Amino acid sequence: MISDELKQVIEQIKDQGKMRFLEAATEEQIALFEKENDIKLPIHYKEWLQYSDGGELYLPAGVQLYGVAHKPLIDKDDNDRPDDNYIVVGALASGEPVLFKKDEEKFYIYDHESQELDDDLTYDDSAAIPRIYRNKFHRDIYKDLHDLQKSIDENDPENSALDSFSLELFEDISYIMAKHADPQGVPDTPDEWLDQFGTFSIYQVLPEIIELWGAECADAGGE
Repeated sequence: MISDELKQVIEQIKDQGKMRFLEAATEEQIALFEKENDIKLPIHYKEWLQYSDGGELYLPAGVQLYGVAHKPLIDKDDNDRPDDNYIVVGALASGEPVLFKKDEEKFYIYDHESQELDDDLTYDDSAAIPRIYRNKFHRDIYKDLHDLQKSIDENDPENSALDSFSLELFEDISYIMAKHADPQGVPDTPDEWLDQFGTFSIYQVLPEIIELWGAECADAGGE
């Protein structure tokens, strides 16, 4: 059974980019898959499977989810995970797997480079910004913010050694958030927008962007 909450989420994401939904799995198919594989899928994921048995969201750069009756199927032995306590149920376009921990409802992204779990996997109605960012730069803003914060943490503000890609991420994220806040007043390209400013420290500005982003996600989650 699909809850009213999920129906609202589905209506929201339909307006946030190209989606490819699959035929729904039945309760019987889900129960059989769990029995044959000796696993228990999260309640919310089983609810999703009854709407779309897997699927692709936010194409072309987004996330692919796996199903129980339609390929690609969930593989309980998929080794793209920290250990056997996790089950992979999808993947970002960047290759990082989406997974959950057995007997838990929470989902994670497994960062290959750091070999760490990121539990900030959120696609809500603040996704206007991720959608704009994805369409403009063909990258995932959640992963980019995570990578940028990591680069900042690993470098000394007094002797910055950030690579050019990290600086580009910072500029792109800042631009998209400004463009979303003021679509008419902000130029159509990051270069035009950046030309309006003098130099400033990324170490001072990034924490404010992270805080603002967190506030937007919190506001969206409460609506």
